[in-house]
Amino acid sequence: MNSFKAATINLRYENEEDQDAWSERKTRLRDLLFERRPDFFATQEGRQSQLYDLAQLLEGDYVLLDQHRAYDPLRMYPCLFVQKDWQVLDTMDRWLSETPEVSGSKSFGSCWPKLAVLAKIKSANQKSTLAIGSFHFDNECTEARPKQAQVLLEEIAKAYPGENCILMGDANDDPKSLTLEVLRQDGFCDPWTWAETPITYHAFGERKYYSRIDYILFKSSSYGLRAKYVDDREGDYYSDHYYVSASFDDGSE
Repeated sequence: MNSFKAATINLRYENEEDQDAWSERKTRLRDLLFERRPDFFATQEGRQSQLYDLAQLLEGDYVLLDQHRAYDPLRMYPCLFVQKDWQVLDTMDRWLSETPEVSGSKSFGSCWPKLAVLAKIKSANQKSTLAIGSFHFDNECTEARPKQAQVLLEEIAKAYPGENCILMGDANDDPKSLTLEVLRQDGFCDPWTWAETPITYHAFGERKYYSRIDYILFKSSSYGLRAKYVDDREGDYYSDHYYVSASFDDGSE
């Protein structure tokens, strides 16, 4: 059976005022990733230094897909990490604006420039390739998020037409929102069938903020959902978001 596991985690930017410092959180996240062993995973809200920290901690088991990028050290970036035995065929940044190829561009009233990282990958035991993406939509402007979702769909369809596709990221919106409706109408499926649960954002255990805003969405003619998982620990936090993953297979023997 050909199968793979995808995951996503918002890293939470390095902030000295947080109760859990990145210097402590990064090793907790490394331990979780080595325990769960996704084939590839998406991150959001990481600065260059955090992404490089994580890549180093993963001891070469995963490749950070950033070779196409010129970093602004003050900016937070979504990113993709892929197990080293996967072949990376292509990768690119696309800004979720009216000018997706212009670095740092923003539109639609978005408070921040928002980005998607796209890639085309293939494993040794798969006949077909996969298009994957890490995305992060605006956290303040409700009207911007559905338009950013539409740009994401247009850019991945333009870059990798007809591919099996896994999108992973922080939508900053709930499953019943217009933002997720845009993705649903394009044919993307949700492992939790668009339910409000599970909780993915916990604000370091502050229950009043509990919500579901992180997603793994899939559209495929070859692969079906096999399993799903959300970490739900209380304490020893690696972020103010939980790790979310889903496994897929093609049903072959």
